[in-house]
Amino acid sequence: MVKEITRDIKQLDHAKRHLTTSITTLNHLHMLAGGVDSLEAMTRRRQYGEVANLLQGVVNVLEHFHKYMGIPQIRQLSESALQVDAGTSSRRGPGGSLTPRPVPAGPGRR
Repeated sequence: MVKEITRDIKQLDHAKRHLTTSITTLNHLHMLAGGVDSLEAMTRRRQYGEVANLLQGVVNVLEHFHKYMGIPQIRQLSESALQVDAGTSSRRGPGGSLTPRPVPAGPGRR
């Protein structure tokens, strides 16, 4: 009877561990997807200072997904973040902070 109880406790312990891992991974996925969406929106609005801060957070979250890069959706989110990083890397000022790219003068602009 004691063996049955300990076996049941062991099964519950494994289930709890797997559930905790799943919830943590889903939370990271939520942060990653939201972060990439925010990065893209901020880049369109040329909010490069905010992009620099958020990009570091997204890169940190991406580290948790290294083993999931075989999943197309995860790889796509990663590539989107890297595109934002590459698109803003030429605008980095001293210390790695992003600086706005000058807008070329055109008709009606001075």
